Amino acid sequence: MQITIMAIGSRGDVQPLVALGLGLQRAGHEVRLVAGDEFESLAVQYGLPFVRLGVNIREAMQATRDIFRFMRGITGNVLSACRDGDGDAIMATALGERIRAEDGVGAAVKAIGRYLA
Repeated sequence: MQITIMAIGSRGDVQPLVALGLGLQRAGHEVRLVAGDEFESLAVQYGLPFVRLGVNIREAMQATRDIFRFMRGITGNVLSACRDGDGDAIMATALGERIRAEDGVGAAVKAIGRYLA
């Protein structure tokens, strides 16, 4: 199965999804991580294929201080990153899932909505 993990959030959101992606790879799935540019080295460090959003999530959040404005501001980046090879399933953080659901990212593939607490 080809799985895209949309890790939209802070390191606390992204790091567990890197671990999940590695576990999915070990189980035989093809996995790629879509996340803020600042997390590329984390994914590369563990050998997880990475797709840059073209935005630094931390800087974007600090600049807006409004979660809904932030989400509207990165939606185009998320759509571009995920439409290039949606694969069989998309897994997302809460922010990624909201963008996916509202804007039809991966409409033809199964969405796996799981929120890690």
